[in-house]
Amino acid sequence: MKMKFWDNPRLDSRITTRNVSNTEKWLGYLFAPLGPFIFNAIVSTYLNVYYTDLLGATAWWNGAFLIIFPIVSKIIDAVTNVLMGILIDRTKTRQGKLRPYILMSAPLLMISGLMLFLIPDMSANAQMIWIMFSYNFYCAVAYTMFFISSNLLVPNASRNTLQRTQLSVFNNISNIAGSGIIVALIFPMAIMPLIGVDKVKWMLVMSIFAALTLPSTVLYYFFTKERVSEEDEGIEEKKVSVAQQIKAMVTEKYWVLIMSFYLIYNLCYMLKNISLPYYCNWVLGTYSDGITQTMVSALGGLPMGIGMLIIWPLAKKFGKKNITAVGLVIYSIGSFICFVSPKNMIVVLIGQFIKNMGGVPISYIFLSLLADILDTIEYKRGFRVDGLSGSVYAVLATVCFGISSGVFNWVLAKTGYAAPVEVSAGVYNVQNELCQRAITWCFVGVEAVAGIILAVMVACITVEKGLGKVTAGLMERKKAQAEAAGIEWVDPVEAAKREEEETKAAAEEERIRKLREKCQRKGLDFERENARYLKRHRK
Repeated sequence: MKMKFWDNPRLDSRITTRNVSNTEKWLGYLFAPLGPFIFNAIVSTYLNVYYTDLLGATAWWNGAFLIIFPIVSKIIDAVTNVLMGILIDRTKTRQGKLRPYILMSAPLLMISGLMLFLIPDMSANAQMIWIMFSYNFYCAVAYTMFFISSNLLVPNASRNTLQRTQLSVFNNISNIAGSGIIVALIFPMAIMPLIGVDKVKWMLVMSIFAALTLPSTVLYYFFTKERVSEEDEGIEEKKVSVAQQIKAMVTEKYWVLIMSFYLIYNLCYMLKNISLPYYCNWVLGTYSDGITQTMVSALGGLPMGIGMLIIWPLAKKFGKKNITAVGLVIYSIGSFICFVSPKNMIVVLIGQFIKNMGGVPISYIFLSLLADILDTIEYKRGFRVDGLSGSVYAVLATVCFGISSGVFNWVLAKTGYAAPVEVSAGVYNVQNELCQRAITWCFVGVEAVAGIILAVMVACITVEKGLGKVTAGLMERKKAQAEAAGIEWVDPVEAAKREEEETKAAAEEERIRKLREKCQRKGLDFERENARYLKRHRK
């Protein structure tokens, strides 16, 4: 995609530094994407509840609609994911190959998001048509465009693996804050008891969150930067067929391993997410009691807050792969504790805390391994496979969502799930024992088994060992390409290092200036105060 529209300087990123800046981390990767992340978490957790509990969709086609519809929709989504990935790999603009699609997704996310919940009072057949259109408009078009581009921003933000890991942490904090704080805590505690089964209130609340995706996504576009994409500016692009890209991916063992990991992990994770409100409403607590789901999410999600403080130094010391493998074993143990006593609040909270402590590495740093693998493929093959890899990852996520939705709704239908009915003030019906056991398996049983399998898979991903050689080799190749094209070559890694050193030197100079002023103002000895400062910061 080469369009004059993207040459407009007004569309340039507000990030101009060679190194990842604090503004980029905090505003670009942490705050800006909250809008689409929060709304997608709402869709993943509550859209199925909206269909089953407010529209009575479990009765449509004798229960078959909610089984067939998600699977068919995700097949459509899978096709658009592949097309999106191919399009990204063939895009070259002043603004990069990813950020243009993030900006284009902004109005589409808002419009499709509104349509998901603003379903008119029509016949069942008309509502089914509306649902199929709005769902695919959101999932197969709008969120596909955003999701694939967003996932590939970290690999393209820098060649520096430490900076990429930091961005991965910040971006995942944003995602977890959206799903873990807003959707998992505030929604069940404050919003769900308020809106209950009132369709008008549902539409109002969901419309507000859908509308917030627009400004949030625009902000995301302006405060991110594609430094890796910029390396090829002015260099003739190598023509690579889709077949060559596919061969490069499937013959790289680390790529196959990490995609297989995502397939299993996403299937289990999404099955757990979709079953969460059902588990809290019908197994552990009572329907929309305002406390059960909040407690499970708060105590279970606490490790995510602790984890963002400790995961970076641990990953730096022990390696991303090692930390993740150990974490998955802990993840499995925590799930098993919950499974043993699924109706005991204290046991479940302890199990959720342990489980999510083990899941911290997956949530914050594991995705940065994909960036290392993409660099390795580029080093071996001479071209990148970002877009197609991103589309495969998105296909896995969407197919898993469709499968998990279909399987879970099939489980509900086969075990006799009954839509909530208020039998007296604030008191609802209960589900039969078979249905409760099935919901428990979906929420914690499956992940207890999968955690061990995933730990073994992660242990085999040793791509970090050769990353230094890969980065050096890539820089030598790009230097030769630039010289052949008659372009002055500036090593982005070395340039970033120089910029970082200059920034540190300027900061130190400013510190000394301020300390001198303070000492003169208070009559203190500068040399002694400076020595104290240096001693404190050497520890």
